[in-house]
Amino acid sequence: MSHIGKNNIVAIIFLILSCASFQTEAKSKLVDPESININQSLSIKQVGKAIKAAIIQSGWANGKESILNNETKSVDTSLSIRKHRATLNIKYTTKQIDFNYVSSINLKYKQKRNKQYIHANYMVWTKQLASQVRENIELGNKFSYEKAIANATRVSNPAPKESFSQFGQFKLMPTQLATPYKGHKGNESTQTNLDHNLQLNLAIKLDSLKGKGKSNRRLIIQPHIKAVKFVGTGARIWVGGMAGKSWMLVKLVFKDEATGKIIAEPELYRVAGFANGFSVSRADYKMVEDMALDISRYFENNYDTKIGGGVYPPQDVLRKVLK
Repeated sequence: MSHIGKNNIVAIIFLILSCASFQTEAKSKLVDPESININQSLSIKQVGKAIKAAIIQSGWANGKESILNNETKSVDTSLSIRKHRATLNIKYTTKQIDFNYVSSINLKYKQKRNKQYIHANYMVWTKQLASQVRENIELGNKFSYEKAIANATRVSNPAPKESFSQFGQFKLMPTQLATPYKGHKGNESTQTNLDHNLQLNLAIKLDSLKGKGKSNRRLIIQPHIKAVKFVGTGARIWVGGMAGKSWMLVKLVFKDEATGKIIAEPELYRVAGFANGFSVSRADYKMVEDMALDISRYFENNYDTKIGGGVYPPQDVLRKVLK
């Protein structure tokens, strides 16, 4: 083995350990969220509203509802992220709420020796949903479905008027940059980089779906950077972490080319992390890459079923843009 070389041996060992780590993560034991005991006097309707609001607040989608008996109801809910999907059943009475795995796509689910295994992200996503359900329930009679939904619109976009599978042709337009942000090198590089990254993922996806939709209609996709703060390398060097965070707000317009009908107008928000001290950080550039993935994810999640989604900009950002 001497001819392999010390560096190559280290690389091989690292690869083996990385693969083992991935397999371990992929084979995490499936654990559904703990049941929630309801210690307040709530009607079955109130419990149901608290659950349905939590589903929307957490970015999941409401699905099939069932009445199991006079005292027990249930609802299925699904979360779609890129090519991954998890479906959870929530069974509830006025006394208890139970969470149970239903199905998944591309989450490495398997059964072995009467035990279930799934990707660790399933536990993260379902725990977040259950936590929101618990928070709503604990508000008791003070919980307002209407208020919860109104607030939820600040973190998630509504569903398109049609699923994107209704179209068989797609045209991705070059990214536009709002006039107040033109003439700034960092902002214009953000525009260029977003276009570049959209070509690396969304454009390829659109090409693969050409002619596979339910009609031959063409869907125009227009990205528009409404607002952006790009700190950049220079500020990172001179100011370091005090330069603050980069962020960007992108509006997407999905439009039927023939009729001009607007199918969807989601607004997506991304913020970069702080740089480490005075070091040059990739955080600003990764923000743009992540935004391109967010845009692609929105398209993929709404291709078969219109569910909306995506991180909606906070109100303070919207107020800045409207000034």
